[in-house]
Amino acid sequence: MSTLITLDPVELPEIRGLVVKYLSKRDLVQCVRASHSWNRLFIPYIWEQIDLNEKLIRRGFSPESLTPYSHLVKSISVTDVPEFRSLVSACPNLQSLQVTMPSFGLLRTYQQTLRNQLSAVLTDTLSIVRLVMDSVYVDWSLITMLKNLKELKLSNCDTMIQSSVGDFWNRDHPRLESLSLSFVHIPDLWEEPEQSTSIYPIFPNVKLLEIERLTTLPEGNQVEIIRQCPNLETLRFLAYFRERIQSSLPKEIVRLAAAGSWPKLRNLHYNGPILSGQGSADILRSMELCYQWDISYADFNIKSLQALGEHYSTLTRVNLTYCDSARSDMLQEILSSCPQLRKFRGVRIFAKDIVQGKPWVCSSLQTFMAFIDFEEKPGVTAEEAEEMGQSTISTLAILDDLDVKILQQAVFEALSHLSNLKNLSVGLELSVSEGIQEFRHGLDFKLGNGLELLGGLKDLEIVGVSNTLQDMGMEEIEWMLTHWRRLKQIMGTCCHRDKQTDLWLLRHLSSQGVTVDYVS
Repeated sequence: MSTLITLDPVELPEIRGLVVKYLSKRDLVQCVRASHSWNRLFIPYIWEQIDLNEKLIRRGFSPESLTPYSHLVKSISVTDVPEFRSLVSACPNLQSLQVTMPSFGLLRTYQQTLRNQLSAVLTDTLSIVRLVMDSVYVDWSLITMLKNLKELKLSNCDTMIQSSVGDFWNRDHPRLESLSLSFVHIPDLWEEPEQSTSIYPIFPNVKLLEIERLTTLPEGNQVEIIRQCPNLETLRFLAYFRERIQSSLPKEIVRLAAAGSWPKLRNLHYNGPILSGQGSADILRSMELCYQWDISYADFNIKSLQALGEHYSTLTRVNLTYCDSARSDMLQEILSSCPQLRKFRGVRIFAKDIVQGKPWVCSSLQTFMAFIDFEEKPGVTAEEAEEMGQSTISTLAILDDLDVKILQQAVFEALSHLSNLKNLSVGLELSVSEGIQEFRHGLDFKLGNGLELLGGLKDLEIVGVSNTLQDMGMEEIEWMLTHWRRLKQIMGTCCHRDKQTDLWLLRHLSSQGVTVDYVS
């Protein structure tokens, strides 16, 4: 006689993980109160993460109330609470610590208090693997003590003790895998790269490196930090000093990439001194695989496109923000050649290039951001003709006899195949190209123009029509609210011809939980 064995599905770790994923912490607390078995299963998830802030303290939370569960706490986030040592030190299995002090972290009167707290806390928790600090003073010698650290993220931080800088930057950190430095005040580390006293790479296993606006650190030092990461997979370099045209930084990065300094580099996010078209091509050709190419204010020419073309089969993100030299036909080629693409951002693509070009193959695209221009495409210059191998220069690169309404419907048809879209922004950013006047003829979101073809975009959350001529009415808005149930935001004017109608539509959208932002 067989014995029937019953099993509570929630006992299975896989099912339990799914339940936790879709329930808020408040819901989990209710489950714990409702069932003894659920209490045993969900208590570890409830106490895994603690967010310590003034609101929690006002509700009566104290470190003593944590005592029965302190061994379950793996992550603590402290926001604007200067006294936090007793809580953190009470958690023996802590793995992640985040300290954010935006209100008073950098005030002189709190420097010593915070330093004492951080010093004691880091001494008590030498086994943590993740440290995030925002708006505090940094003592690099304390960070050096964390031998198991795998992730270090510093934002808006200043250096407390200048002499402590060398403690961190002149020795190797073999366990560190992710390093992020954003608006961090770091003095000159080495006048020359050779002054680094470490005979090995300082960050031999760092896979993700983020450097954002380290204005106090010389360019040479910033390049040296990148060079010290031989196993880099993702580099985010955001400097924002494009006005420094004479900067040698882009050439140094290109030189190191071409020399094979980062053989595992797969993702590049760059916004700094202008990167040349040849430089982009050299970096792309140094990469065995490329998944994300995110470059702002760069010269993107035919050499860049050809090098990018070697990675069409693997690209998941292409961002050419403010790359005015990236022509419409180049963007059309990318969209019709990258089957894995999830995010795309360009400057401007002409509607006629979309209609007369190859069909887009990026059916899994989630973000499309580019101005779709319905005005005449300008003639091809002699330089462009030579690049494209044309023997003659045409006054118009493509036919000009398509009816505008038919053209609108054709573009809507192309967009309708992007059924996973969450962000559809086809408006014009006025800061992108000089000489483009305000309010251009773009994609007009009218039902008569083909808007109804986008009914299958069920995940759409953001629609951008900034600085384009729109003639929406209540019929279009009601259609959007009916078919795009996840719609959260419209950027731009809904009805350009009538301000009263536009205001009426705005109020109706707001009443339905959709915000309207007039972005230019």
